[in-house]
Amino acid sequence: MYWSPDGPVSAEHDVFIYNVSPPQAGASTVVINELMASNQVTAADEAGEFEDWIELYNTGTTAVDISGWYITDNPDNLDKWAFPAGTIIAPNTYLILWADEDSAQGPLHANFKLAAEGESLALLNTALQLEDEVVFEVQQPDQGLARVPNGTGPFVMQTPTFGYNNNESVGTVEENALAQRLEMVPNPADLSVRITLPAPSRHPVEVFNALGQRKMSLPYTEGLTLPTADWPVGAYVVRCGDAERILVVRH
Repeated sequence: MYWSPDGPVSAEHDVFIYNVSPPQAGASTVVINELMASNQVTAADEAGEFEDWIELYNTGTTAVDISGWYITDNPDNLDKWAFPAGTIIAPNTYLILWADEDSAQGPLHANFKLAAEGESLALLNTALQLEDEVVFEVQQPDQGLARVPNGTGPFVMQTPTFGYNNNESVGTVEENALAQRLEMVPNPADLSVRITLPAPSRHPVEVFNALGQRKMSLPYTEGLTLPTADWPVGAYVVRCGDAERILVVRH
């Protein structure tokens, strides 16, 4: 467009660019709950690598099948990465997606990385309707960007709560470690892994696979040993109450 003495006149080949947002859905109980765009020592994936990660959380009371949903860091490419078939998030359960551009390492490894200098992230359903999104600025190493209160609140930067309630963060890595004193030896594991806690627990020891599906639940006993020889190679979440660790199984 250019201006004449009589006012604005449209040129023959004017080009107008519109940034069109996807239609809003928001009916699902699954949200983007936490992310880390500069993971240096916080959590390792099944290959033992410290990669960017995104945590989804099902705030509802029923399981949600997000097979075929999409997640993207590019508003011009809404279907950038699709969740694989069989991706189901149980109620009040977390799902970790690794943003590492390395799909060969497992089904929950996206084809993009997060930008520590800031960007946007969108979660869309199979109809490419927007279910949730977050726009973030510069991120600090090993700090989580998390919804507080858990699952519903605005995003704040805090000590990471990888795979569990964001309300449990106590502000510093040293203090937060007190809530996660669950030891696993050896890790990575081959034939078995020994689970120990600093004190008896009334909570069971639960194991979740990479799709967030519970693999087993056992009462905690001192020196509990989990047989891992027949487990598929990969990363598992081992949880006992608020204590949680990633277990890598290699054969």
